[in-house]
Amino acid sequence: MEVALVTEELTEVQMKKLLGFQKKKKIEAFQLALAEYRDAIGEWDMTNFQDAGPRWREIGALKCDCGKVLRYQYTVTNRLTAEIHNFGIYHLQAETGFSDQVIRGIGKYLNAADREIEEVEQRLKENWRLTFEIPESLELPDELRSTLNDGLPLSKREEKQLSHLVFEAQRQEWRSLPPQRMPISEYERKSINLFGELDFTNDTKPIGPFDLKESEKAFVIGMLESGCSSSMVIAGELHNAGHYTERFLTGRTKLYPLCVFYMDRLVGEGRAVLIQDFGLQDRMYKLAEIK
Repeated sequence: MEVALVTEELTEVQMKKLLGFQKKKKIEAFQLALAEYRDAIGEWDMTNFQDAGPRWREIGALKCDCGKVLRYQYTVTNRLTAEIHNFGIYHLQAETGFSDQVIRGIGKYLNAADREIEEVEQRLKENWRLTFEIPESLELPDELRSTLNDGLPLSKREEKQLSHLVFEAQRQEWRSLPPQRMPISEYERKSINLFGELDFTNDTKPIGPFDLKESEKAFVIGMLESGCSSSMVIAGELHNAGHYTERFLTGRTKLYPLCVFYMDRLVGEGRAVLIQDFGLQDRMYKLAEIK
């Protein structure tokens, strides 16, 4: 099913940007499909996509090779023979002679593009804004940079991709810090090496099933004091320092929810601040300033 953009809910500027995004995504999706099935279909390229708008029937500007009036017109060109076909998506097979497998493959790519177009349209209506900062030093992929430069919201897939890139950049930056920038608080711990093993000498049993041991709590505090704010990084380093092995099916250490629970408790006690929430991806904390 084609995505029908609801123009009346957007400003003229927003609609222009969204139409540009729609065209780009459609062409990209078609090109990916054509490249995947190049051996079966030959040297075809997607060269244009046009949307005649909601009044397409009365205007009748776009047509299929068969003569049918279209709202959405796709154009493919054979790079060897210069043969050109214009068609609506439902006449694709009739006009090109592509096999059923190729048609299904093209549909898969176009459906994925349509979902992203719908998400961006909805986020435009909701005045979506990015909830975390992008480091100036982070080099973004062309796709993300182009969307953000156009002033458009990211799709859910793009936002997830960006949050992962930001997380990795922060993780690499933190791990590159020299040891002298990693002060350890004596009142929170006695002997822990952030890059070594945990010292369980003075540990007491956790109070509840979601509590960390005392040495683990001290390790978390030390990480926050060092400038690391990512709960994902902190849990990963704690996992390594304690030589733990248990992980979820996703590969994430089972210490992660325990670390988040503990840092949320620090927030409740006024000892820490939640600065960014990436949902299931990560949560960012910092120690509260003592006044």
